[in-house]
Amino acid sequence: ELADQYNVGGYAKIGWPGVIVIEGDERDCISYVDSIRTMRWQHIVVRGEEQVPINSIDELEQARVLPKKMYEVGDKMSDIAELCKEAGLEELFLTSMKIYSKKESVDTETLNDSNQSSIYGALCHVDHMNDGKGYRKWLRKTSSASGCTLLMKTCNGDTKKTSNTKKPFIIVAILGDEHDVKRVLKRWRTSRVDVDGSGKPCLERMMTVLTEGELPQHQNHGKVEMDSLDDENELLVSKQCLCDILQAIGGSAWSSAFESALQR
Repeated sequence: ELADQYNVGGYAKIGWPGVIVIEGDERDCISYVDSIRTMRWQHIVVRGEEQVPINSIDELEQARVLPKKMYEVGDKMSDIAELCKEAGLEELFLTSMKIYSKKESVDTETLNDSNQSSIYGALCHVDHMNDGKGYRKWLRKTSSASGCTLLMKTCNGDTKKTSNTKKPFIIVAILGDEHDVKRVLKRWRTSRVDVDGSGKPCLERMMTVLTEGELPQHQNHGKVEMDSLDDENELLVSKQCLCDILQAIGGSAWSSAFESALQR
């Protein structure tokens, strides 16, 4: 419906990572992307663009190489890769994987397994956030600027430990390309992301990376509400729920790292 509203068409690959290829008047394409950015779902970054000079709406319709409507394709990168190749948009498609060399060609057989190696993740524990709202805002802004997906959840700490107050256990995860994830981690360690006891901005000294590395391809992503990974209204979850989320995203390595950290 949104594509019809802006008179754009093309293809959308479902799954993770997702890919959207649209075609239409440049102003309409920009408006379409701006509208998608406001939705509460995975972060969207424009990786590539291609402009073709046109003088009229009729000329635009004649110049289209993609369908005038939006169509959803399968969850394999090779599906949308082949469609783009047939439309003469092979190089444009490659930009979705940050491949900008015109000498590169799409190997659809290799792309069948691209989901398995394209996502890198870092699972972190944050001891506390004095200015929680400001801290989380900084994490969202920094992750978004680097093209990364952010997960932020809290659960009650280890109830076996005797304490008059239940200190929340804070988990933050950053997902994306390895270079982008490491860039966010570096900025996190060197920026004044929180405030101290007197309210002065301070560096984060008690953030621990529990585990990081390439994420395996999972069949359980459908069980995770990806649009609520960093939702401010859905931060607090049960320990079992958080463990299930981490298992679905990072497999046993993430769930085990989480459980081990809880026992410390």
